[in-house]
Amino acid sequence: MSRGCKKLTLASDAEKLTVKPFSKEEIHFEVMEENSYLEWEFEMKNKDIDFSLLFRRESSEYFEPIEIIPKQRIDANDEPQKGCFKCEKAGIYTMIFDNTYSWIYSKEVYYRAEIKGLRNDEIYSFT
Repeated sequence: MSRGCKKLTLASDAEKLTVKPFSKEEIHFEVMEENSYLEWEFEMKNKDIDFSLLFRRESSEYFEPIEIIPKQRIDANDEPQKGCFKCEKAGIYTMIFDNTYSWIYSKEVYYRAEIKGLRNDEIYSFT
């Protein structure tokens, strides 16, 4: 996934996400093909943020999401966070950047993510 730029804050293909105090932002990925891979990388410009990954079998709100990566605090001093998850089931995968614990500060997250399918190594980019 790395495209030659060491800092995502400087990468032209990275998305910037501002997460306001007392709020969270969700990025949804619809995986249609079982055994695809969801790859991501992100970094913080300042402060910290909680990150988690959820899965829901259907796009319907009636199905409770399954926690794949539990909520974890990521600090801006840490290296850029990179991850890859094998999506064994088709469905909706959701990356969550959670700043609900912060009273004052908005957080800036720079990220890129993509789904790699098995057929011909297809890549679906979500940056």
